[in-house]
Amino acid sequence: MLDVRRLYMLKTVAARGSITAAARSLALTAGAVSQQLAALRNDVGADLLRPDGRTVALTEAGRVLLEHADRILAAMEEAESAVAAVTGAVGATATLAALPSTVTRIVAPALTALGSCHPQLAVTCLIADQAQLLT
Repeated sequence: MLDVRRLYMLKTVAARGSITAAARSLALTAGAVSQQLAALRNDVGADLLRPDGRTVALTEAGRVLLEHADRILAAMEEAESAVAAVTGAVGATATLAALPSTVTRIVAPALTALGSCHPQLAVTCLIADQAQLLT
C-alpha cells in the first residue's frame, strides 16, 4: 500500500526540482527524503526520479504516480474537512512560504500564537529562497 506521506514528498520534490530543496521546505534532511523516495520506488516497483544536472526530473512512472498523488492528496483533504464539519471541529489548512532568515524570529512565533488561537488550523511552512518565492 502506498504511503501518503511519501506521495507528498514526491509532489514536493517535483515542485521544488531537487531533493535538497524539497527537504528544506519539509524541514527534513535530504537523506530522510531520499530514503522515503527509495521506499516509494520499491513500493511501486519503478524508478520515479532521474538525475537532470543538479536537479531531478520525474520519469514517466513518476509523472503517472504524481497525477494520482494529486488526486489522492486532494481527496484526503476533502475527507478531513468533511469529518471536521460533521464533528463541528471546523478546520482548515494553509501553506505559508517564508525566507529562511524569517523562520526563527518571525514565522515560528507567529505560528505558535496562531496555533494557540486556532488549534484546528493546520499550517505547512515551505522554506524557500527569494527566487523560489517569486516563481
